[in-house]
Amino acid sequence: MYLVYCGSGTRSAKACDTMIKKHYVEVYNMLGGLTSWKTAGYPVVITTSIVENTISAKANTIFPNPVTETSFIETLGESRNSTLIIFDIYGRQIKKIFFNNKVNINHEDYSPGIYMYQVICTSPLNS
Repeated sequence: MYLVYCGSGTRSAKACDTMIKKHYVEVYNMLGGLTSWKTAGYPVVITTSIVENTISAKANTIFPNPVTETSFIETLGESRNSTLIIFDIYGRQIKKIFFNNKVNINHEDYSPGIYMYQVICTSPLNS
């Protein structure tokens, strides 16, 4: 299940169309984008950190894609001491998992809904 959004909803609508053409089954576009979300008074959680940019942009991969009852996130050997944070549709943190290179996620542990993952790679292997 995927919720796709951008600032206004235009780019995310195009992304949803592309995902559906590529046989993703459950794809939702946030109408009006993040601008409408904020205007409606919903919370926005922004987490930032400054790290040395030594990890490639394609370091995190979710398998299978689209997800099934059980999936995993792998950092493709580029980092260790990673953190997976799972948020619900309202931006509330549901769970924080610390892992090295790969973490399994059992989706049956969560009630039906839309969830977002944030992966933070804190220690490149070459450090």
